[in-house]
Amino acid sequence: MSGSEVIKGTAKPAEPNFAELLIKAEALKKQADLAFGRGKFEEAITIYSNALNELVQQRGGCLGESCAIKCFANQAACLIKLKDYTKATQALEVAISIPTAN
Repeated sequence: MSGSEVIKGTAKPAEPNFAELLIKAEALKKQADLAFGRGKFEEAITIYSNALNELVQQRGGCLGESCAIKCFANQAACLIKLKDYTKATQALEVAISIPTAN
């Protein structure tokens, strides 16, 4: 058997790379932005959460700081619209606590 052959049942699925995760997260963020624009704030919060989950999927740390900050800030905007000021404040505190490269 050559080194390039895969033994059936033992191959692990390839883990998505950073670029793939970021593209998926950005696409989800855009969907959430559209939901926000339609006034569907709870739906937008869920989609922003899904985008954030993509960003932290690997290594337990955030990969796309800029996208994550925008998602948390936009979640806060949704929460303000829903008059949930405590959770909005918490989302903003997380957003401002994310270290950036700049």
